Amino acid sequence: MIPWLQEGKSQNSFAKNHGVEESTIRKIKSEETYRIPVETLFKICEARKISLSDFFKLINE
Repeated sequence: MIPWLQEGKSQNSFAKNHGVEESTIRKIKSEETYRIPVETLFKICEARKISLSDFFKLINE
């Protein structure tokens, strides 16, 4: 799970702030087998101002 999805913000505001569709955020949160497209991860990382490699380090902690 993407750590920032657990910060208590609404799915809608998270989606808007990260340049992705709310339906995508819903899938990430609810579907264990959902495969997040690299483009989506890139948009989220870009909005957070981190690299993809830093993202993967964060989720593996």
